[in-house]
Amino acid sequence: MCMRSGKIPFIIKKFILERKNIMKKRFAIKGFSFVLVLAMLIVGMVVVPAAAETTTPTYAPDETWGADEDGVYRIYDAPDLLKFLSTVKLWGDGDAYEGKTVMLMADIDLNPGWDASSKTKPVNLWTEGWKCSGIQFDGSFDGNGHTLRGIYVESDSYRLSLFGEFKGSKPAVLKNLRVENVYLKAFEKKDNDNNKSYHGVGLFYHTVNSNTATLSFENVYVAEDVYIDATFGQIGGFVGRTWNQKNINPTLIFRDCVFAGTINSTGMRGETLMVTTSVGGFLGSDRDIDVTNVTYERCVFAGTINAKGAAGGKVGKG
Repeated sequence: MCMRSGKIPFIIKKFILERKNIMKKRFAIKGFSFVLVLAMLIVGMVVVPAAAETTTPTYAPDETWGADEDGVYRIYDAPDLLKFLSTVKLWGDGDAYEGKTVMLMADIDLNPGWDASSKTKPVNLWTEGWKCSGIQFDGSFDGNGHTLRGIYVESDSYRLSLFGEFKGSKPAVLKNLRVENVYLKAFEKKDNDNNKSYHGVGLFYHTVNSNTATLSFENVYVAEDVYIDATFGQIGGFVGRTWNQKNINPTLIFRDCVFAGTINSTGMRGETLMVTTSVGGFLGSDRDIDVTNVTYERCVFAGTINAKGAAGGKVGKG
């Protein structure tokens, strides 16, 4: 956990209150259920309701989606979200959204009725796994106080995240967002001999690779039902790794953020334990940059890490 003195930020207050309310509700529900069942037994009216079936709809991208007159890209529903994702830069083609803002206008569930803890493949995918290594989003994403849920991504490449790699030359921020009911699965092909040591996995970015721009995370809450499974590499709750290639020294800021999810890593590549594996609640590894370029302000790690290798609430390996 990393905390500084001063006022408790809203998102952390909300986290604490949620925990208290859950316990109160559990007690109240148990008490009410006991009284109700007892009464029904007395009058011989115990009825077991049939379980309701939930059918997950299949969404398609809204081809009419685009920027509003003010230049902001607003997302109102799942088809808007899927269209946005289909336009993000991939292997050099598409829009990296550098200097642009994408804003969430409502809570969006990509897979209603699906449970991330089942770790099964749902109907609607965030993206196809093979694309994860080539995605590049350099813009700002404003959750606008809303929630993204029902997200599933798996990849057998060496990189996995929701927004790919950050390589922008302009400042960008991901803010005011709650993420829940998510499963990310990264595993290595048995015949893949590339990048044996460096396998970047992060919920939002697998790699931050910019020498001129600052990437900030502000007021972001990653809930308890977010699961990240990865075999080995640099694995983070927010960002997998920073990359200091050709004297690139990126700047990262985590401010008023909470990670309450679970990260699992075997640390193994086949039968070999990878000593380069590092797992962090916010950042998998910052060993390639000047650590003064990474700051944590009023952040809370309240999750679980099960890993072989270096691990930490903030960063796995510096």
